[in-house]
Amino acid sequence: MQPTATIATYAGWAALALDRVDVATRWFAEAMGGPRSYASAPAMGECCVGTAAALARSDPRPAAELLGLGHWLLDHEETALPPTLAAHDARVTGLVEAP
Repeated sequence: MQPTATIATYAGWAALALDRVDVATRWFAEAMGGPRSYASAPAMGECCVGTAAALARSDPRPAAELLGLGHWLLDHEETALPPTLAAHDARVTGLVEAP
């Protein structure tokens, strides 16, 4: 049984909160490209920001690209991350320079 994209995204954020960036990256990838992946811009934007947060320390260049894409997708739909997730966004924005 495959998790829905929503469940995979929640698992990604939970893993990130526990500083399990390897696990977080896998869950966000599942939400974005798995068999039950997202189709909406805000959901994809959230996953891009989450993946960027997971990659920021180890691989800053793709993290910056994903962060820029995530911000664009969220802004395009006039969507904001909830405060708990925005804290991860602020941290990663401080670590990488978005293109």
